[in-house]
Amino acid sequence: MLTLENFFNEEIILENERAKLTPLKKDDHAVLEEIAFEPRMWEWGMSNLKESADLRAYIDIALNERKNKASYPFLIFDKQMNCAAGSTRFGSISVENKRGEIGWT
Repeated sequence: MLTLENFFNEEIILENERAKLTPLKKDDHAVLEEIAFEPRMWEWGMSNLKESADLRAYIDIALNERKNKASYPFLIFDKQMNCAAGSTRFGSISVENKRGEIGWT
């Protein structure tokens, strides 16, 4: 059972007919690299990845935030297109205040 105490240790998978979200892993760099450098992807976001090292840093930050219980990052897999579509997070998580933000895409 998912509780606030074990939330960050659980392998949470969210899925519907269109998409499957799985916990982001360091190895996801390879599949994200195929789409990460499309300039339109970052037009409205806060990041701007230009090369592989930027993507590695982005993933490392996301994984460290999960380790520090600040966010829970996911890989987004588009089931209709059969490919990675990006990443998103539950962010600004505060267990003490039972608060979090949805959709850090």
